[in-house]
Amino acid sequence: MEGYVSEQEQVEVLKKWWRENGSSVILGIAVGLAGLGGWRYWETRTQNVAMQASSAYEQLLGEVQKNDNKAAIAQGEAIVSNFASTPYAGLAALEIARIKVENGDATAARAHLQWVMDNAKTSQMQRIGRLRLARVLLAGGDTDGALSLLRADPEPGAFDSEYQEVMGDIYQAKGDVEQARSAYTKAQEMLDPTETQRAAILQMKVADLGTAPAQEPAP
Repeated sequence: MEGYVSEQEQVEVLKKWWRENGSSVILGIAVGLAGLGGWRYWETRTQNVAMQASSAYEQLLGEVQKNDNKAAIAQGEAIVSNFASTPYAGLAALEIARIKVENGDATAARAHLQWVMDNAKTSQMQRIGRLRLARVLLAGGDTDGALSLLRADPEPGAFDSEYQEVMGDIYQAKGDVEQARSAYTKAQEMLDPTETQRAAILQMKVADLGTAPAQEPAP
């Protein structure tokens, strides 16, 4: 599916950030609860849960690297079930959805992406789930559903270029060339200068729409 895995680099950024800052976040929450008493117990328990979730997620990545989809899905489902309070649950659900998409099981992929939208612990991860779900709906021919999903997005700001690109893909599929051109142009304007590959892809998408109609001069 075109573009579905293009956000994977963004997911990797989230993984890296959590590995580098997760313990500080946990400690900050614990300190904030200090006035309620028993925070040392809570801190220890929360850190243990985070460590277990991290270890479980590393096992999931190992199964993915071995291309053992059955084991990867089972491991991912265990993470979602046992560590739903951690960011690793959202990452695991995204990984399961990716495998399901690649295996042609769009129904299962939609369910896991919906879970990410509803339950992931960061707004960035929730928006990745929304973007990927829109792509799955679009690939299945549900352009109206995909468009409604993006228009209902409550968290603008994260991954705006990707958001506009998917909007462009939807409008292009609906035959609305000018709306597609507008969305792709916005996506180009929001690109990070280092995203040269995406810049080239967006330029091709704009070119495929043909030449924009000339504007009539003002009277």
